[in-house]
Parts: sequence; C-alpha cells; structure tokens
Amino acid sequence: MLKRTLLVLTAAGSALGGAAQAAELASVYRLAFGPDGTLFVADWKAAQVDALSLPPVTATRPDAPFNVMDLDAAIQPVLGATDVRLESLAKRPGTTEVYLAVSVGPDRRPAILVATPDGVVRALDVPRLSATVAKLENPPAGDFRFWNQTPMRSFTVTDMQWHAGKLYVAGVSNETFACNSPGHLVGGGH
Repeated sequence: MLKRTLLVLTAAGSALGGAAQAAELASVYRLAFGPDGTLFVADWKAAQVDALSLPPVTATRPDAPFNVMDLDAAIQPVLGATDVRLESLAKRPGTTEVYLAVSVGPDRRPAILVATPDGVVRALDVPRLSATVAKLENPPAGDFRFWNQTPMRSFTVTDMQWHAGKLYVAGVSNETFACNSPGHLVGGGH
C-alpha cells in the first residue's frame, strides 16, 4: 500500500551528515535551497535527495523583476535539444538566479540550468560540485504509471522546503505505515 510521507532531514543528522562526494544525478524532480548556497535536488530514480554545494556568488539585487519571455529559446541552445520538460524551479536566495530542473528527451536525462532576468541560461556543471546524499527508504516500486506515462516512482519527492535548520521532504513511499524511523519520518496516512 502506498502512503504519503514527510521526511525531515537535518544537515547535522545522519541522513545528510555523510562524507561529501562528487555529485551524480540519475534524475531531477524537485529543487529547494538551504543555507550557505546549498541546493537540494530530489532524484527519484536513485530514491535520494542530494545536497549540492554551490560556489559562492556576488550578491545581486534579489528583488529585481524576473520575466523571461521565451525561456524555451534560451534553453534549447544550451542543451542542444528541443524535447525539454521543466520539472521544478527555485530562486537562489540573495541573487537574481533561478535554478531550473529539467528532463531532456524521451529517457528524461537530468540537467540543472541557471537563468538570469536578462534571459541568459547556462548549464550547472553538476559533476564538478560536491554533494552529500540522503537515501530515501522504501520508494514506490513497480512499473505503474499515471496517465500511462508518468512513473509512480517519480512522486517519491513531491515537495521540499528548508525551515529552521531542517529540510522537510514530502512524497510517496512503498510502506503500509509511514513512520518507522523516530525523529526522521513523521506523518503518513492516506
């Protein structure tokens, strides 16, 4: 039976306290920012949340208007593809940069792009970043697809939010009861 879960990760906790490694993504679905240039990326194929350490940037006017009229035209030359699906976006605090999680082509190859208000888009060089990883236990299994095209497992993480020193992660698990790790999993239900 599938259940909704709420997973709470802390940077100092065991889930995100592992050794940093080179970032490697099998997929991208949701993005969220934490403190000190940390970008959290939900990777549904690998059933994990990656905490990427972004390089520092010069603070810019974060309240500048952001309205890129033809984002597709800016994205296509960067990826060399026209079959691009926007999965998530998040604005980097203290900057005008917007980070875009995209899936490319029929195999949904992951990429993260950075866009600025002037319409400039660049690819984030993910393998050059260091990351810590939190594996998500009991992700949805099987080949079930919603609307005959969207894998159920892609809903492993449906939302993330950093608040008061913790990353709150909501999604779908493959458990009959969603609270099996006191202090890490809370919530559940149907």
